[in-house]
Amino acid sequence: MLGGDDSIPIPVLRAYAGRDPFTVLQVDAHLDFRDELGGVRDGYSSPMRRASEMPQVGRIVQVGLRGVGSARTSDVADARAAGNLLVTARRLRERGVDAILGELPPDEPVFISFDLDGLDPSVAPAVSGISPGGVSYDEAADLLGGVAARCRVIGAAFTELVPALDVNGVSALVVVRLVMRLLAGIDRHR
Repeated sequence: MLGGDDSIPIPVLRAYAGRDPFTVLQVDAHLDFRDELGGVRDGYSSPMRRASEMPQVGRIVQVGLRGVGSARTSDVADARAAGNLLVTARRLRERGVDAILGELPPDEPVFISFDLDGLDPSVAPAVSGISPGGVSYDEAADLLGGVAARCRVIGAAFTELVPALDVNGVSALVVVRLVMRLLAGIDRHR
């Protein structure tokens, strides 16, 4: 799935109902674990909470977190209580991509939810929720390539590109290259 805001993974993940449990790997600056925002439960800021409620989602690994004020203390506690692995962008840099990949068992089915604001704004500035200190391009490319080489990717959603803010097209180019990195990894894994 390409495009849309961060509510897009909710209906996409619901389409996997009835399948064996799989892991969701989310790359995002924000936790997205609110129960509701402005009375809306299936929208902005809640896709990972909704995913955690789906029987087909066995585990959620969230990478790139750093959005100050994007989650309340109770949201973080709820995400941890649900068994989510929360990895800040800083922790990713300190531990390295291989340490995160080690959290995913080989050949495990994985769905990737990639919110473009998970990247550092110097890499992809055309997002609505800009937050400095994000995942680098190389870290993201290595993470996607590594997941594709290690696991069985069953789907992906790349969201939160705001074309009106992409004045020089660099953010769109980054998304295309990351998608190609993922597809190449999937092809090599087969």
